[in-house]
Amino acid sequence: MGTAYTITDYNTGSTFIMAFTGGESHAEMECTDAFNASLYKAAFGGEYNYSKRPVVVSISGRQIAASLSGWPHGSDQYTANEMGGHACLFFDGSLSHVGNLPDAEHQELVYKAAGRG
Repeated sequence: MGTAYTITDYNTGSTFIMAFTGGESHAEMECTDAFNASLYKAAFGGEYNYSKRPVVVSISGRQIAASLSGWPHGSDQYTANEMGGHACLFFDGSLSHVGNLPDAEHQELVYKAAGRG
């Protein structure tokens, strides 16, 4: 909880910092400040929306393929980040909030971020 990670948008190469704020079947992430939230928002076309993007997460010197949602929702741990909630981050095998089922679109984007899609 609270550990910050560098997220790289697979399509654009832009980077921003997000922190792990919870989650069991997938990671719930928030930008650490308003500057990083603006970079996150820019990756999603300049506005929060329901799209998903392939990303790469830097974890302990490793590059891990993932998929990030563009719609902040739910609990908000970093209230000064102008994000208004957390975003869902899926890795290979992550499950959704809906019936604890896989999310096919996120899984496809994880494969793309891994260079397999």
